[in-house]
Amino acid sequence: MNFVHGASSDTAEKGERYGWSRPVPAARRGRKRPHDDESDEDAYFDKDEEPQHSRAAAPTPEEDPLDAFMAELHGRNARTAPQTDDPAAPAATRPATAGAVKPWDAAPPPPPTADDLEEDPLDAFMAGLASAPSQPKGRERAVQQCDEEEDPVASYLEESGLRAAEAEAEAEAEVDGGSVRRQLKGQKGGGSSIGAELLPVDHAAIEYDAFERELYAPHPTIRELSAEQVRERRAVLRLSVSGFDVPSPIARFEHAGLPRELLATVRKLGYEEPTSVQMQALPVAMSGRDLIGVAATGSGKTVAYLLPLGCHVMAQRRLEHGEGPIGLVLAPTHELAEQIALECRKLLGRSLGLNCASLIGGVGKYEQLKALRAGCEVAVGTPGRLVELLAMKNGLCARRVTFVVLDEADRMFSLGFEPQVRAILQQVRPDRQALLFSATFPPALERLARDSLSEPIRLAIGTAGDANEDVTQLVEVLPTEELKWPWLAARLEHFLQQGTVLVFVSTRLQADGLAAQLQAHMGRAVVAIHGEKSQAERQETLYDFKRGKMPLLVATDVASRGLDIPTIKTVINFDVAKRLDDHTHRIGRTGRAGATDGTAYTLLTAGEMDAAVDMVRSLRTARQVPSEELLQLARRSRSIASPCSSTPHQIL
Repeated sequence: MNFVHGASSDTAEKGERYGWSRPVPAARRGRKRPHDDESDEDAYFDKDEEPQHSRAAAPTPEEDPLDAFMAELHGRNARTAPQTDDPAAPAATRPATAGAVKPWDAAPPPPPTADDLEEDPLDAFMAGLASAPSQPKGRERAVQQCDEEEDPVASYLEESGLRAAEAEAEAEAEVDGGSVRRQLKGQKGGGSSIGAELLPVDHAAIEYDAFERELYAPHPTIRELSAEQVRERRAVLRLSVSGFDVPSPIARFEHAGLPRELLATVRKLGYEEPTSVQMQALPVAMSGRDLIGVAATGSGKTVAYLLPLGCHVMAQRRLEHGEGPIGLVLAPTHELAEQIALECRKLLGRSLGLNCASLIGGVGKYEQLKALRAGCEVAVGTPGRLVELLAMKNGLCARRVTFVVLDEADRMFSLGFEPQVRAILQQVRPDRQALLFSATFPPALERLARDSLSEPIRLAIGTAGDANEDVTQLVEVLPTEELKWPWLAARLEHFLQQGTVLVFVSTRLQADGLAAQLQAHMGRAVVAIHGEKSQAERQETLYDFKRGKMPLLVATDVASRGLDIPTIKTVINFDVAKRLDDHTHRIGRTGRAGATDGTAYTLLTAGEMDAAVDMVRSLRTARQVPSEELLQLARRSRSIASPCSSTPHQIL
């Protein structure tokens, strides 16, 4: 198997080729699909966009449990090249030929001990990464070929035989993960069984084309920073990084080496300066490195990977008939995938001429196949639908994919998509560049990163799973469940005067019931969004909510991930989230991209002691002070009272 990368060149040549203000060559521009409507593209720029604001947070005096995330890697790594924070130090040179031996391919050190694993799973992850054996390159199954001659629509009708009713069922499968888990097992009764035909690819039998991945040349302003200045800057931004040869964080978008057209679009869309995660993720991704990004919701992760993705695509050979995509983005829900695709078209469509296809369940495959056939450089999709399209004879071909992003990866795993995610990654060439973004880092995600990423750089803003500090959290402790409605009804008008309001409940039945109750109280339409709604209904509801036609929305956790609606000023957890991770994502619907005027209310009853412990932890990690009433409720929790409890008592 031969993987050939573009040869590395010196800094001066890179600065000229991938310069800080280089134009996009006309020959490298993407093609417009014949059925694209120019008016639709203009509409992307007609909307009022809220500019990002970057606010530097003071460094925390407490020790971050993620600081040791890669400490073991440095102590155990057999690599001869030492790690350094000096930005002037030479970057690692990647091989230009398949036969070259990478310096990090040396014999691995002994694996971490059991004691290490017990102390901190994040420490153990990066420590074990250096000692983990490389993935097998070959498989015993036959290679899945990409046929360019036959009509994909005809193949779809021939192979799938799906009916319209099944398409609606897929929408629910993408949300609750139950039917999707049956997908790879080939079971009937929910979702398609096409995923059972997705065979492993024998990459050893494929001669892959060379591709460019190292596109970053440090700007002179950044290159001249001393190691001490870099450390101080990361401390101010609350950035913790680990890995080999980590680039220094940038200060402005101009420092990232973006093409002039792309930089102009960034400015036109209102992005004034990069957020903390963008300052570090952009140089890492532009350098061609794999990345694990752990940051709170609303931190600007989407832009942090879309900009490098666009530059990566433009550096590759243009797509030929039947090829594509080059960039692949996985998202857990329909709504998040649609939002990423929209942002991709706004950022990369007009400036670079790149086409982006949205591949989600609950929508007919016919139009999706047409978009793929017409040629798209970027595809954004949910795991279930991507598995189906990859399994189809003339569906999605992953042979040209060299840039993969997993967005909200923890959510994909909590929904049961791990088999689909692993199956999709197996279809992509092993030497691809991969970026993984998540608000938390559970053990299952740790295993995926160990298996699928190569020498990743890990960056974190604050601590994994922390709530967004820009959101003001208020927890109300009520004696009984029945008092929740009077509390909400008495304050609703005030909340609506501040901006749009998002109310979270636990179940679909509660969502519909509360929406009807609010509608009767307000005398105007109130709609609920949950997994039983069709994809068309959910998209229409979110469209109206985003544009202010409906200022109030009731939702289950289907809306808790990735929705970027700047007008949301108030989030109300009418029912407390079952997990702290879900709570973090719920309140992250406000306080987006550095805005500091968002407020999240959580209603607790006197019997929810365990939830009170989570609320105290969420407040403390966000540097906010819990009320004495909340602390008293938390102290009554069995998890605190138990002598065998692992819950840290000091948080109370």
